[in-house]
Amino acid sequence: MNSHENNRVVISPQQLGSLPLGDWLYKLFMHQACVYENKKQYDKSNGVLTGVIRDAFNNGVIDQSLKNAIEKFQVKLNNKQRYIAYYIRKNIHNSYDAMTTSPVESMNSQIKHRIKASSLNNTSRSLMMITEGTDDRIAAIDKTAERELQLTIINSKLPIKNLFHRKCVFLLHHQFDGQKKQCCVMHSDSSWIVWNFEYQPPYFENDEFNLSSLFPMFANVYKVYVTKKGCQSFLKCDCLLYERTGVPCSHILKITDHIEESMIKVQHLKVFYVHYGQPDSDMSQQLMKAMSLQIIDEDMGVPVSDICLEKALHPNESR
Repeated sequence: MNSHENNRVVISPQQLGSLPLGDWLYKLFMHQACVYENKKQYDKSNGVLTGVIRDAFNNGVIDQSLKNAIEKFQVKLNNKQRYIAYYIRKNIHNSYDAMTTSPVESMNSQIKHRIKASSLNNTSRSLMMITEGTDDRIAAIDKTAERELQLTIINSKLPIKNLFHRKCVFLLHHQFDGQKKQCCVMHSDSSWIVWNFEYQPPYFENDEFNLSSLFPMFANVYKVYVTKKGCQSFLKCDCLLYERTGVPCSHILKITDHIEESMIKVQHLKVFYVHYGQPDSDMSQQLMKAMSLQIIDEDMGVPVSDICLEKALHPNESR
């Protein structure tokens, strides 16, 4: 049942009675944390949630105690939106679209369950165990990075597939597939608007309350525009995917229809984790310079060559 210890409210899926309603609620909370892109969408989804819970109570689907628990849980999440709401977290650079606490939870799990450090040990013993465990993790990462150098995605058609690790190549494929569904129009000399209004509402099994049609879905229009710094040109999209993941978004790829090596952040290179920080290594020095340049140009967008930009600005003349 509900847990109110230390003012906490925890709702289990079993408590929600109707499976479609429980699934609906959890999908909504996940969309608030990972999908909805501005405060209006976040607030609108909370308004829809309030209406669904009210109707579920009036129709006898949930009782008063469960209604109160859901409402308290909703208030808790709403008060913590500065930590979990996607419209706020989307501005965090290099977050790789991670769930809010996943890096912390990963470290906690490693310390508690693998390293076996706990409050039962004295401080010196715990620190020694954590240090040894960290060294083991670094060694494992080094081995994985060296193995990655020898692996590639054979069936990929990307000409740069051998330079970047498999996860990056997968993300690039996903964005390239996504750009085929985007619509685009150039509305000034150096900016475009890109959109995709196709959507498929979520499916809920045994949806006798028509929850699918009540699920909040929003259509977004993105602006892509040219920025310049010195002699370098950039394409910046207000979806900010590049800033978070280091990979150009489908909106920019819709405009360029091309991927250049410079459009992907240096952290995705196969050689990055093998050579970065190595003393007396020319490769390490080059990687560090590239990292420094990325930090300087962090808010400019995706760097593109003059040829790529020219083709984007004048597609009819370039083809």
